[in-house]
Amino acid sequence: MSYGYNSPARARFQQRYSRWDGTQHIADFTADDLMDALSDDVLADGNLERALQRLMRWGMDGQMPGIRDLMDRLKQMRQQELNRYDIGSVLEDIKERLEEIQQMERDGIQRRLDEASGNGPEQQSSESGQAQESAEGGEASPSDADPDAALDDYEQQQALREMLEKMAERKLEQLHGLPQDPAGQIRALQDYEFMDQGARQKFQELMEQLQQQVLNSAFEGMQQSMQNMTAQDMQSLQNMLGDLNQMLEDKANGLDPNFEQFMHKHGHYFGGQDINSLEDLMDHMAQQMAAMQSLLDSMTPEQRMELWNAMQSVMDDPGVQQQMQRLSENLAQMMPDNPYAQQFQFRGGEELSLAEAMRLMEKLQDMEEVEDQLRGIRDWQDLENLDDEKLQRLLGDQFRQDINQLRELTKMLEDAGYIRRNRDGFEMTPRGIRKIGQKALNDIFQQLKQDRTGQHDMDRGGFGVERIDESKRYEFGDPFLLDLPQTLRNSVYREAPGRR
Repeated sequence: MSYGYNSPARARFQQRYSRWDGTQHIADFTADDLMDALSDDVLADGNLERALQRLMRWGMDGQMPGIRDLMDRLKQMRQQELNRYDIGSVLEDIKERLEEIQQMERDGIQRRLDEASGNGPEQQSSESGQAQESAEGGEASPSDADPDAALDDYEQQQALREMLEKMAERKLEQLHGLPQDPAGQIRALQDYEFMDQGARQKFQELMEQLQQQVLNSAFEGMQQSMQNMTAQDMQSLQNMLGDLNQMLEDKANGLDPNFEQFMHKHGHYFGGQDINSLEDLMDHMAQQMAAMQSLLDSMTPEQRMELWNAMQSVMDDPGVQQQMQRLSENLAQMMPDNPYAQQFQFRGGEELSLAEAMRLMEKLQDMEEVEDQLRGIRDWQDLENLDDEKLQRLLGDQFRQDINQLRELTKMLEDAGYIRRNRDGFEMTPRGIRKIGQKALNDIFQQLKQDRTGQHDMDRGGFGVERIDESKRYEFGDPFLLDLPQTLRNSVYREAPGRR
């Protein structure tokens, strides 16, 4: 709605009002505003600590959001992400990239055949240039000078063309006979010799990306090393996986896992984290694997199986693949449920690649972690445990500013002299007590003003009453309804001192 003066000359003073939704800029509140918000709770309960906690949790309507408001905003942001994306598109993205690679290889094969048969653009251009030079210069080609040499050259070219055609036919048959599932296609293409350089490069890029996601789901620092991993690096990875599996199996069998020796030898695979025991290592790996586990859990069983098989198939080294399968079985036995993994219900239609889905899972898990922290806040001291960088990265500057406002709540009241710290927390100062008393008196006198005699507009109607027949003095304007017998008796019936 809008409000303004009727005079056109004052139209510039018009204002527009709308319902507050937490995004509008509002002037900073004062310590007096905080005391007004606290007064009713302090008077009703008599406990300042509980009143401060309620203020922090529920905030001030239209001025300061509380913890509950921030949690609701966080849930809305998470739900927007879930309503935006289609998690099943991750598998479709892998299928589409595999189909693109196969189509590039088919086109490359056809291009090679066209070039060999003289139908390629480069061959046609070359022949056209040679014909033009011959016509202009009058020079004879070697084939014109020596017909036998030209025949031998033609036969060699024909033999090469036939060999190329047979190779192309065999390659096309291999592409046509690829399995339908992504895992089967990946395994088959790993043993396939590409004729097109671009298709070979695309397939290698897909393999590296999938390998990075497989290894990064459990081990930090693998993304950079996977791009240029040598045979020696692959053997080192296999040794680490073997030692890790042996340590987990020793732990399961009640033996000494020799954790210190393992970390001294392979600690660089875990990002230099502060890991002091096997339990810390397993907890660290559970956090690393949570994003991948959440991705798989959020899919249908069919999609989950296809994606898992596809990611397992990219480990072309048999030794690494065997150790990864062994690690999966050991972790499933020792950690049947990952406490950090969450299942999400996606309802959107926007497509995601695997890398984008992994980043999204990490973001959603961070949101879940922040929400759990907000839910566990009991007083202003717990606010200091929140990670400001994570809040700003996930939720933006406004969310972080709202948290900082809540952190400054008690400081504002202390600086204004309304509360002070004691051994148990906070207590009211004499000035704060006077402020609350002033608020209470203002409320009382405001109520008294409303109860004064006068015309008071009511927002609801009352119930009417029927007139009852009883005696009353007649007043001008009353309906002239008389009880005639009683009136006559009253007129002749008198009482006097000492007699009737």
